[in-house]
Amino acid sequence: MKRRKCAKCGAGLTSKDVLKMKFEDGSWQVVPLPVCPDCLVKQMIEQARRSTY
Repeated sequence: MKRRKCAKCGAGLTSKDVLKMKFEDGSWQVVPLPVCPDCLVKQMIEQARRSTY
């Protein structure tokens, strides 16, 4: 498996850094995240701040 790095800070990503989506039919899809959990949280906070102003 190819080693992945965070697109923002360059931190190494593991196989646990994914988004899991469950559909109504009971199936699952796993999507690898392009950023580390810390950068994802920072990005979500920044977007929330922008949307409230």
